[in-house]
Amino acid sequence: MRRFRGIVRLLAGSLLVLTFSLAGCTPEAPPAVESPTENGDNGPAETTTDNLSSLFENDLALHIWLDRGIANVKSVSAAEQLAGYPVATPGYLPESFTLRSVSYEASGAGMPEDRKPTWDNSKVMQGYYWSDNATVYFTLIQTQHELGNGGEPYTVNGWSATRRYDDSDTTKPPMLDFVWELDGRYFSINGRLQGPLDEATLVKIASSVAF
Repeated sequence: MRRFRGIVRLLAGSLLVLTFSLAGCTPEAPPAVESPTENGDNGPAETTTDNLSSLFENDLALHIWLDRGIANVKSVSAAEQLAGYPVATPGYLPESFTLRSVSYEASGAGMPEDRKPTWDNSKVMQGYYWSDNATVYFTLIQTQHELGNGGEPYTVNGWSATRRYDDSDTTKPPMLDFVWELDGRYFSINGRLQGPLDEATLVKIASSVAF
């Protein structure tokens, strides 16, 4: 009988120890998760495919951009957002000429890291077309690095420029190209001289380019 009572006391003591041990090992409740703000934002928004897509003409243009770093965008403003710098536009356009295309090319996009340029050679290209004939147009290019066309010295609105006239392709109207610098940025404007786009008109357009 005494032996039986001793066993009971031993089991009771062991149960008491086990109870305290379990109590001491109970994991703490996980910290409360902060509720998002009313607009559902938990912090600064990251650049994602979703918010980039609003800058491009369509999904294909976005995918080309992500793959190659060059694509058509919806507007000059969209190009500025991608480029991170202001983009100049012509203050003067001949009658019936409108902006039909804007594209942005990233610096060294698609190139291996060891071959990417150490300077910013990104560019924004704007295409302006004559509504009566889509083959009559001029292109305005803006870059962050020096351009050259191998042309003769010229002056555009008081700025030092070069002028290159090319009529080597007798099957097409001659091409005229002006290159100049403005406020530390470099520009090229070119077009084939046909219809209402003659040299005097192209010079007038170039002279009106401003931020």
